Amino acid sequence: MDHAELLAQQDALHIEMNQLRQQQQMLERERQQLLQDKEQFQMHIHEQMEQMEAARIQFQKEQQETAYEWTELLWNQSFQLAEKVVNQAVDSRLLDVLPILTGIVQTLPTSFEKLIITVHPETFERIQEEKENTKEYWLLQLVEWKYDFSLQFGEFVLEEEKEFFEFKFAPIFAKLRHKWEEEKLFEEQNV
Repeated sequence: MDHAELLAQQDALHIEMNQLRQQQQMLERERQQLLQDKEQFQMHIHEQMEQMEAARIQFQKEQQETAYEWTELLWNQSFQLAEKVVNQAVDSRLLDVLPILTGIVQTLPTSFEKLIITVHPETFERIQEEKENTKEYWLLQLVEWKYDFSLQFGEFVLEEEKEFFEFKFAPIFAKLRHKWEEEKLFEEQNV
C-alpha cells in the first residue's frame, strides 16, 4: 500500500466520518423536535383535560341551578296548594324542620342501631342553623345524612332498620285536601 492509497483511504474515512456526524446531528435535531412535539402534545392534552373539567364543572353547576329552580318552583306550587287546602297562607321558609324531625326520632325505639335521614341540601343547612337554638338536636347526632335533590325544602325520608317514614308535602296535602273536601261535603249535607 503506498502513500497515495493511504491518503485516499484517509480522505474517504474523513468524508464518511463527516457524513456520520451530519447524520448524528440530523438525528439529534429530529430527536429534539420529537421531544418538543411530545411536550406540545402533552400540553395540548393537559389543556383539553382542563377544558373538559371546566365544562363538566360548569355543566354540574348549571344542573344544580336548574335543580334549585325546579325545587323552588315545586316548593311554591306545594304551598299554593296548601293555602288552597287549609285556606291560610303558609310561609315556606318559616317552617321549623328540626322540631318535626326530633319529634319523630323521639317516637322510635331507643335501641335503633342505624338511622338514615335523607333531605334536600337546603333542608340540611336549615337544620344546621336551627340546631344552635334547640336542646333536642342531640337526638340527631348519630344520624347518617343523605342528600336528595328530588325532595323539597323541609321534606325528609327517615330510615331505621324496621321503620320507614316519609315526610313529603304532596301526600300530606292530598290527605288534607281529601279531609277538607269530606268536611265540606258533610257541611253541605247538613245545611
